[in-house]
Amino acid sequence: MLLPLVGGAFLVVLSEPILGVAVPSIMRDLDVSASTAQWAANACMPTMATAIPAGGSCCAAWAPGGSPPSP
Repeated sequence: MLLPLVGGAFLVVLSEPILGVAVPSIMRDLDVSASTAQWAANACMPTMATAIPAGGSCCAAWAPGGSPPSP
């Protein structure tokens, strides 16, 4: 059960440099300014940083025999 959570965290860390390399293509394809493309790329990281722990808590709570984490 820990392996999917660790795998998801690894993919988020891996996606950050990939997204950084893709920003020029995003700018060209969507015809947006550099600040707009960078803002969109930066908005993705905190979103994923929030989704991973929340997903892990849901997995722990809904797994067979699991219990929600203590506060």
